[in-house]
Amino acid sequence: MAHSFKVYVALSASLLLRALATSVTDGWTSVGCYTDSRDSRTLRTASFTSVDDMTVSDCISFCATGNYKYAGLEFGRECYCDNNIHTPAAPANVADCNMTCTGDQTSTCGGVDRISIVTASRTPLGCYTDSRDSRTLRTASFTSVDDMTIQSCIDFCAVGNYQYAGLEFGRECYCDNIIQTPAVQVNLGQCNMTCTGDGTTFCGAADRISISTLSWTTLGCYTDSRDSRTLRTASFTSVEDMTIQSCLDFCTAGQYQFAGLEFGRECYCDNTIRTPATSTDIEDCNVPCTGDSDAFCGGVDRISIATFTSSLT
Repeated sequence: MAHSFKVYVALSASLLLRALATSVTDGWTSVGCYTDSRDSRTLRTASFTSVDDMTVSDCISFCATGNYKYAGLEFGRECYCDNNIHTPAAPANVADCNMTCTGDQTSTCGGVDRISIVTASRTPLGCYTDSRDSRTLRTASFTSVDDMTIQSCIDFCAVGNYQYAGLEFGRECYCDNIIQTPAVQVNLGQCNMTCTGDGTTFCGAADRISISTLSWTTLGCYTDSRDSRTLRTASFTSVEDMTIQSCLDFCTAGQYQFAGLEFGRECYCDNTIRTPATSTDIEDCNVPCTGDSDAFCGGVDRISIATFTSSLT
């Protein structure tokens, strides 16, 4: 899987997190439910309130127009935007973000002093031509006549560390690290066959393949402790050879949502960011990786966390 990495954290750009009770608008990935307060807003650069008509999509559209990285919904009616999740915000139980949106009773928009946060993810690569004689993605594949879903294809390709996942003819999944020629992009509406395992989503079409990129998105630096691990389901330590990539590969193989690096040598995986972890300054995650001194792998009681994303919708 190809990744680009920044200096402080691992980590580049929807296995969609399900911190919102309903699906997140295309191109945005849920980060989770966080604490918030009037005195110290978790997202604070821009905001608006809609007593009667707030929806998830309206908030996302508002923040997207301002080119903000994060959008957050709170108290059923409030929308906030920012490019940072500000301290002392901390991850909260997803059940705390349980207030219905004032403009859509089928969706939830945060809670009391609880904000549901989503982040802008990559735009889907789109719909491409394909043929049996010259596959657009060709390194690995599987077919499911009755049960194909976007998620099952993403999981299959992610475990193989492929950069691209593609769905075709409602039932076929393909993986590769290259979009092969002579494929060309076509109108997204041509990928209009429903998935055999989920009639509400599309999985390509005849000779048309919906392609997604698979990658990791950094969430930032968080507090951690031996007594209460922020990520705790799986882990490994490498005293001499820890790298960002080795940790991401380990967590990807286990199909975990989150990967975290700590103390230069420790890797942790989980599907939940556990309380009482709180977001902290990125510069706290400043210990070089034991296997790559040019990159940082968390800090002392500080964990650099990333979430797995795909751009497929």
